[in-house]
Amino acid sequence: MVFRIAVREVETWLIADPHSFAQYFSIPVGRVTTDPESIHRPKEYLVNLARRSRSRTIRDDVVPREGSKARVGPGYAGRMIEFASTVWSPHEASARSDSLKRCLDRLSHLRTR
Repeated sequence: MVFRIAVREVETWLIADPHSFAQYFSIPVGRVTTDPESIHRPKEYLVNLARRSRSRTIRDDVVPREGSKARVGPGYAGRMIEFASTVWSPHEASARSDSLKRCLDRLSHLRTR
């Protein structure tokens, strides 16, 4: 059994592929940090990026409703799953996320054992 805690929040890894992230979330790539592991609250950062999306459906899904105590919008999980499974590149993201690179390297090592 291998147990590995990789990052505080998986959003760090998703943000680490800034070009795919910007494309999917309809925001300028220049708004996406190139140092995602320095973000103190990655989920909050991601939601705040989505607030500026040109896509109303992204904003409606990812951003919590006005007056809500929720941290994320009602379609947040579905959007993250869709992004991660259709657009996100772990290879690209690992170039900007040391924790993701270490995780992928370890998984590769385990696979060859």
